[in-house]
Amino acid sequence: MPVVVQIKRRKKLGQHRPLNIRLVLPRYYNPEKGQQHKPFMIFPNIVLPTLAAITPAPHKVTIVDENVEELHIPDDTDLVAITTYTRNVQRGYQIADECRARGIPVVMGGIHVSFMIEEALQHCDAVVSGEGEALWPQILEDVQSDDLKPVYQGGIRRT
Repeated sequence: MPVVVQIKRRKKLGQHRPLNIRLVLPRYYNPEKGQQHKPFMIFPNIVLPTLAAITPAPHKVTIVDENVEELHIPDDTDLVAITTYTRNVQRGYQIADECRARGIPVVMGGIHVSFMIEEALQHCDAVVSGEGEALWPQILEDVQSDDLKPVYQGGIRRT
């Protein structure tokens, strides 16, 4: 049976208002095995610094890697973007559920949600399937106009 999450929506942000964005890499979390918030790092994640670098001014971006620091999402956050692997997706869903319950839109990407779109959409407002860097400016525009699409199909840009 699908999980139903009651979502409180904020008022429209407006096209010219800068966004306060949190980019999140969750820690590994498996409640069935009793393992919580175990640091997990095989290789550095470059997605979040890349998204931060291509985010146009005057938006404010904060990167939070739970392998390094505790997650805190202030009430004035306008968007949370979460990248996941299969190993940390359950923690990502937990974060997404908590944010959505507070009325904060959530976009998820990463290898797991790219293949499990319907599963991910039970926890977030939008899924980026595949490479999402080229889609990021459009996603930000859609958040500002309160027109976030459920699925953004990315891919490899060829020149």
